[in-house]
Amino acid sequence: RALPAELVRARSGNEALALMLREEFALVLLDVQMPGMDGFEVASLMRSNERTEHVPIIFLTAFGDERRHVARGYETGAVDFLFKPIDPDTLKSKVDVFLRLHRQNRALAVMSELRRTQQELEWAKTDLESFVRAASHDLREPVRTLSITADHLQRTAAERLDEESRANLDTLRHRAQRILAMLAALEEYASVGGETGWLRIDLNETLAAVTAQLGEQTRAAGAQIEVTALPVVDGHPSQLRSLLTHLITNSLKFRREGSEPRIRVHAELLSSEQ
Repeated sequence: RALPAELVRARSGNEALALMLREEFALVLLDVQMPGMDGFEVASLMRSNERTEHVPIIFLTAFGDERRHVARGYETGAVDFLFKPIDPDTLKSKVDVFLRLHRQNRALAVMSELRRTQQELEWAKTDLESFVRAASHDLREPVRTLSITADHLQRTAAERLDEESRANLDTLRHRAQRILAMLAALEEYASVGGETGWLRIDLNETLAAVTAQLGEQTRAAGAQIEVTALPVVDGHPSQLRSLLTHLITNSLKFRREGSEPRIRVHAELLSSEQ
């Protein structure tokens, strides 16, 4: 009861072997003298089976000819011997050692599996990056052609089109540019490393790129964007650009009718640990 283990009792060697084929055991306390087959036969059969060959065995014996039985016990795979009458403290101490070894071996097996899984994830990540780059390249070319064609039509034929056609052409141009931006962001996301592959990002440079992109919308709304010094942070470039873009476009969109919004962008350190 004092040890963190479940005790399973077998009344014979055959019963013990049957139990060991169904469950995992950290240690076997094996009596040399048992009905049917003796402990040495059980140990030999354990060592011949892949499932039980590495289970530690402590033999319990009351035989008088200790030297001969000890030698045979070690030959059949014993790791230790206890002689009857059994001293309880010695028994618990030896069992505790093997329980600790079993837990350590299981922990090492888990760590080994985790390392193997991590390696497989690294391989999968490399494959994903290669796929994304190839797919982005293949998709970007026809979309870029579409964007260039739409720009050309906007410059040369817009005056000959009716209002609805010009609106559709304008939508086509913006959608093509949006797809190109999304493909670039996807390729960047994969190459940096997904959610965990952060970089050092100067938010001042990121915000400058965003405000330049939204310049037409800002001017149309008569908005003023006030910016204080922003920090350098760990983050993902495209996600941070998307965040700032959404914040500013929402500020332009959800404003009082007829007002000229003032948008102030600043940063505040919440704690020294963040």
